[in-house]
Amino acid sequence: MGEIKSTLDLIMERTKHLTLSDEEKKAFREAEIKKLISGLIQQFLDGKLTPNDIPEAFSSLGEDTETQRRLIKEEILARLHPLEDNEPLYQLMEIVLGEDPAFFRCRCQSYREELAQLRMKREKEILADLAAQRISGSACVPNLNRDEKWKTLIEEVVQKFRGLR
Repeated sequence: MGEIKSTLDLIMERTKHLTLSDEEKKAFREAEIKKLISGLIQQFLDGKLTPNDIPEAFSSLGEDTETQRRLIKEEILARLHPLEDNEPLYQLMEIVLGEDPAFFRCRCQSYREELAQLRMKREKEILADLAAQRISGSACVPNLNRDEKWKTLIEEVVQKFRGLR
């Protein structure tokens, strides 16, 4: 009677002739590095890593390559949001990449200003709608958190922001 093989043995036996191409190996390495970068950035944002820990933590990724720098920048930019505090991400940009985040600070600020103007405009529209229904007074305060049009406006502005990278 034959030997009983484990699932792993069967898989290894059937795939022993398969090899990864150089492109597949590169893509696999890039995906692994991207996961590590994402984890390090999240640890920093969670406060588990201090600004002093960052250089050592990122040096654990291995040799500083252009691909690594690109992946780090992509991950930082993907986390930027015009309505959130991006200061820790700006710090990372300075520490890890040695880049001045002034451009991104300026862009976030301009989007915040745009949203503030849209907020005031939308509040006026809601108050005008209420006034048309003969509802007015100091107790009338628009609740933009429940306004679908406002949510759509925010989404559009954030999408526009994301497209600027």
